[in-house]
Amino acid sequence: MSLSFGAFDFANIGVSGAGIVIDKITDFGRSQMRLTEYPVAGGHGDESYGEFLAGCVASIEGTVYGDTAVAFKAAKDALNLALAPSVDEKALTKDDRILNSKCAVLRFDKLGRYSQDRAMTFRADFKAQSACLFGTTLNSQQIDLPTAEGGRSFPKAYPKSYGTVQVGGSATLNNAGTFPMSPIVRIYGPTDNPTVENYTTGKQVSLALSIADGDYIEIDMAKKTVMLNGTASRFSSLADRDFWDLQPGGNDIRYSAQTVQTGSYIVVDYRDAWL
Repeated sequence: MSLSFGAFDFANIGVSGAGIVIDKITDFGRSQMRLTEYPVAGGHGDESYGEFLAGCVASIEGTVYGDTAVAFKAAKDALNLALAPSVDEKALTKDDRILNSKCAVLRFDKLGRYSQDRAMTFRADFKAQSACLFGTTLNSQQIDLPTAEGGRSFPKAYPKSYGTVQVGGSATLNNAGTFPMSPIVRIYGPTDNPTVENYTTGKQVSLALSIADGDYIEIDMAKKTVMLNGTASRFSSLADRDFWDLQPGGNDIRYSAQTVQTGSYIVVDYRDAWL
């Protein structure tokens, strides 16, 4: 079993002649309660949204040891530094699953010493914003804005226009887990009044604005935020705000805009999710 909190690897703490043995892990990925309406701040404070799952508290119990008193002190100091209660949020990862990228240490208790003062038992409690488990691989899919190609030509002139054919603009994204997850979508200019849609679920987010070449809009489907270049809110530019998830299995994701412009595309970042 592998276990890490941020950059701290419990199996490899970087101290010669010392280590940590994990004795017990409790409630890793188990929600403490399920609610039909759990308010989550979103939309840059303009709105709150219902959240089915509350967060969870996962607990780790183990033993830190050293072959010598010096090694034991160094290992204990490394553990103290990594697990000191803090508002800093990091990913708690077990094997190939991430409990959440936003976990904080609620409590760190040193339970007792033994073996000539060269070992110590401990317990740490971690608070996660969500009980979902995510895959350690970050999937990233680029989808180009559809380009227009000429329609079929005929040897005879007709009074009716047959328009153009759109090429590109969609891709199937696979959530290999068992639970919906909220991706992050970045829309890169140049484009006017773009729309990103999960055609599988029938939900879409549309913006009434232009994105210049070199700029991008980042849409966080979980937080319900819309940011220009990651810094300036454009939440007020939402025309359709039906924020969507990636359901388990294949999802037909489509990108369109009011005008076809060369070079515009979106990138969808997501992880597989389990509950």
